[in-house]
Amino acid sequence: MKKLCFGKVFLLFISTLVVIPFAMADQIRLYQQTGYSYGSGGEFTLSIVDSTTGPDLNVYWSYYSPLTRVTRDIGNYDPSFQTFCLEMTEYFTPGWTYYVTISDRAILGGVGTDGDPISIGTAWLYYMFATGQLSVYDYTAGPGRSADAGALQATIWWLEGERNDPGTGNEFRNLVLSNFSNPMADNNWTYPVAVLNLTNAGSYVQDQLILVGVPEPSTLLLMGAGLIGIGVFGRKRFRRKERV
Repeated sequence: MKKLCFGKVFLLFISTLVVIPFAMADQIRLYQQTGYSYGSGGEFTLSIVDSTTGPDLNVYWSYYSPLTRVTRDIGNYDPSFQTFCLEMTEYFTPGWTYYVTISDRAILGGVGTDGDPISIGTAWLYYMFATGQLSVYDYTAGPGRSADAGALQATIWWLEGERNDPGTGNEFRNLVLSNFSNPMADNNWTYPVAVLNLTNAGSYVQDQLILVGVPEPSTLLLMGAGLIGIGVFGRKRFRRKERV
């Protein structure tokens, strides 16, 4: 699949992006906030504990909309931003500290030996959410936001092969299908969204989404023009798991 560029800075970033050894990992904590999360899935509040040994997570934090880093005002988690899980059957303990490395895939996902790259549908939905542009999402803290968090999480899990199709009653599922003919194709850095691979004592725990850049205006035009081609010709390198 042909990659689209997000400017020289982002190209430099992705050209050097590898999974960082555990000794070079940053540290984060994850929390659930009433009025933002819906249960066993997103939204989760990711609080940066230490960002001095790996990539500077504070830079990525600056890419988020105030709508998706507003929880600093209710839990004093600053800097923090909102994230979603990629894996449905991997777990972490809210409030614990975890080491994180950054990659383009869920390490334990899929059926391959080197992880499962995130889909373009997942990357697009999270990019739109994180930048405050997901128009059908209720960004106001309360029952509406919690319900939308559950629906968006279900769509992400479906796109990543973690569960069955959430159905036509899920507006995020419908939205991604209206924008991509093949939303499960690999993202391949089409959108500046990466994966935080969480570890505890050297063992992988869960994978969370993170925004790692904001495309330039000229790139947005290229992205719009390329959606059809991406949807038609993109193929997953790993067969998605099917779960009920």
